[in-house]
Amino acid sequence: MACVTGALLGAAHGAEALPVDLVSRHEPAWVLDTLARDLNAGPS
Repeated sequence: MACVTGALLGAAHGAEALPVDLVSRHEPAWVLDTLARDLNAGPS
């Protein structure tokens, strides 16, 4: 449930809404950053 909620909030508010200090704590932070940017960019 938390993953879906986070995904929906991220999609609604964009990657810039994610707190940098929280995202950077995750080991695969670059993966999260890439996914967030791809989602924010929309279909290519």
